[in-house]
Amino acid sequence: MKTRALLAALSLTLLWPAGGSWAQLASPNTTGVTMGHVHYYVQDVEAQKRFWTALGATPIKVGATDVMKFPEILIFLTRADANGTT
Repeated sequence: MKTRALLAALSLTLLWPAGGSWAQLASPNTTGVTMGHVHYYVQDVEAQKRFWTALGATPIKVGATDVMKFPEILIFLTRADANGTT
């Protein structure tokens, strides 16, 4: 039984850091800024897609969600009505 517990603890110790490494942000740019993704709730997804495309984004889909892709950042666009909050 002690061997099994030791093996489990050793496995957890070795594998835990590898799981977290996939969630790391990109390296900062020349001005020191880094960002992975942002979610926007918008009233008109198509208008937002035109806006972000004009700025150089590429429209893609992640599941059923419209996403605008820039180098090293994703902007998720979800349709929602305004609720009066920021």
